[in-house]
Amino acid sequence: MNKHMPETLHCKRCKTEMKNGVCPACGFRVYVPMDEKKQNKIKFVLTCVFMAILVVLFVVLQIKNG
Repeated sequence: MNKHMPETLHCKRCKTEMKNGVCPACGFRVYVPMDEKKQNKIKFVLTCVFMAILVVLFVVLQIKNG
């Protein structure tokens, strides 16, 4: 589990012990941030897509001007 979260969480609405970030009594969901590995993967994919778009734009502009 996340290093910033305690081992047992209690719902802030009804004080029931939560299971996997969801309250079994009222359905309240706690925010669980993405892990760093997943964030890095998303950053890498977006960087690759952005670079590919830049390369395509560069090639199209070179063909158009040439």
